[in-house]
Amino acid sequence: MGGRDSDHRFRGVSDSLLGVYQQSWQDRSEEDVQFGKTESADSLHQLADKMLKAFLESDLTQQEGRIIGVEEELRGELTAELPDLLGRVDLLLETDDAVVIQDFKTSKSAWNEYQADDQSEQLLLYAALVRRLIPGKQLRLQFAVITKAKTPKVQLLEARFDESKLDRTKRVFENVWSAIQSGNFYPSPSPLQCPGCGYRNQCAAWRG
Repeated sequence: MGGRDSDHRFRGVSDSLLGVYQQSWQDRSEEDVQFGKTESADSLHQLADKMLKAFLESDLTQQEGRIIGVEEELRGELTAELPDLLGRVDLLLETDDAVVIQDFKTSKSAWNEYQADDQSEQLLLYAALVRRLIPGKQLRLQFAVITKAKTPKVQLLEARFDESKLDRTKRVFENVWSAIQSGNFYPSPSPLQCPGCGYRNQCAAWRG
C-alpha cells in the first residue's frame, strides 16, 4: 500500500507541475512561438512531462540543507563604479558550514565540470551579495542541469568560488558600464549571433 500511495503522490505532483507549464502556454499566443522543424506544442508538452518526471525522481528534490530562498531577489553594490546589481537566485540552501547558491539550467546536451566553471560568472556575482547577508560561511556554487533529450538527464555540477575570477568579472562590468555611459558602442560580429540580432541595420551603418 505504501508504494502505491507513493506512486499516487508522485503522479499528483508531476501533474501539478505539468499543469503550471501548460497554463503558461495558454497565457500566450502560439503565433508568438517559433517552433523548430520537428517541434510542435504537443511534442514540447511531452518533453516537459519527461523532464519534470526526471527532476522529481532525481536527488535534486532531496538536497541536504535548509531552503532559505527560492527565486530570491538580491540587490546590492558590487563596486562604487557600478550601479547596484539586481539578481534573482533560483535556490539558496544553508548547511551547517556553507551556503549553496544554485542555478537551474536546461540544456540540449549534458554539461561537464569545465562548462560549470566557464559559466560561473553570474553565480560569482550573486555569491558576492550573498556573503554580505550571511557572512562567515563557505560559499558553494552549483548548476542543476536538466537535458532536453528523449531521455532527460539530471546533473548537479559544482563550480569553484574563485576570488580572482570574481574580481576580473567586476572589472569587465566596470569597463562595459563606462563605455555605455560614454556612448561607445562597438559592433561585435559573430556567425552565431548575427543571424538573430535585432541591430543588424545599425551595425551595418556603423562607421566608427
